[in-house]
Amino acid sequence: MPAPPDRYTPVFHSLAQEVGLVCAAVYGAVWQYCQMKDGACKASLNKLGKGIGVDRATVMRSIKKLCDLGYLTDQTPDRRNAPHVYTLSKTVALCNSLGDQDSQPDIQTVAERNATVAERNATVAESHLKKSFKKTTKNKKEGSARKVKASPAEKKQKVIKQDDPLLVSVLKACKMEIGMMTTRQFEAATEAYAKLSKRDIKPETVLRFSEWWIKHDWRGQKGGKPTPLQVIEEWIKFEDWEKSDQQNGTTKTSPAAPEGSQYRRDTDKLYADLKGKKYGPAS
Repeated sequence: MPAPPDRYTPVFHSLAQEVGLVCAAVYGAVWQYCQMKDGACKASLNKLGKGIGVDRATVMRSIKKLCDLGYLTDQTPDRRNAPHVYTLSKTVALCNSLGDQDSQPDIQTVAERNATVAERNATVAESHLKKSFKKTTKNKKEGSARKVKASPAEKKQKVIKQDDPLLVSVLKACKMEIGMMTTRQFEAATEAYAKLSKRDIKPETVLRFSEWWIKHDWRGQKGGKPTPLQVIEEWIKFEDWEKSDQQNGTTKTSPAAPEGSQYRRDTDKLYADLKGKKYGPAS
């Protein structure tokens, strides 16, 4: 017997839903042979089963079921020991038309599916937009925080109390004021404060350094003010002066600096502030 015209076996969805996939495959194999010129399937049960990968008994049960349901017609029901001839019944034509209808996409279903996909895509896009906005806002906040980030000097200024007596004495000795200094000047002042504080230097001692500066340093004799760095650099000379005075039994008095000099007036005022007195010359 010649082979069927097509090398595939169709499976109609509507039929498979009714009789099962295997039975629908057997129908497809019979349908394939029925597409030949005589319009009938004359293949043996073994050949039909081999084409779709099932055994002879399965093909026999499936064909009987298809004939009982009216999908196939056995043209040789009384034949024994020979292949029967099967044709597609009228009911099968309806099955084919339903199968063709099933193979065509439902326009409304596709449209609804596309609308759902579009809605999902819009939701995803909106989610990405929200994430991008949050990230941009976060970066702006971090950028602003970096811009207003305090400098090391400002951090020190927050840690060190501005009314600390020792710091006040250092600033007054150097004729410096909080809020009127550059960052570098404040860093130098706090560094001098830290070194003096580490050695447990008292504010009164810093005042005596001011006296020594005016009397014994040529820059002070000319009315110049010391810098915080010079306070540290000249501190050893000042201590040597104090030791020598103590050994000689000299009583420390205010240096003989010009009464009208600004530095002398500042020093006298600093004495008065630290001793809780009103403004006036140091005794």
